[in-house]
Amino acid sequence: MKNFNIYTNPSGNLQIVKKGWSFPAFSFGILWCFFKRLYDIGIILYISSFIFNIIFPSDTKVNITAYILTICISGWLGSSGNKLIENNLLKNGYKFKKTVSALNPKSAINKYINEN
Repeated sequence: MKNFNIYTNPSGNLQIVKKGWSFPAFSFGILWCFFKRLYDIGIILYISSFIFNIIFPSDTKVNITAYILTICISGWLGSSGNKLIENNLLKNGYKFKKTVSALNPKSAINKYINEN
């Protein structure tokens, strides 16, 4: 069972956010940021990588540094990605309702609706 946080906005829309590690954030990085509407973080990461590629010539030491930096950023996104989504929801008018234990997001929604 996984824990999911349930958020609602004034018009009644539900958003589910899994607690803990985010494999999609770790795996897809910048694309995941844009897909989840975390535009500020996505733009910062995109511009940073673009500038890094322009400033530093392609050589082995720089490539190794870039790979290590990429893994660190991916790890950060994986560990804090769901929290970033929650902060974005709160910023956009959503309110935290409760935490539900379920196997997947769909069953978390059903469990929340049945309890309320």
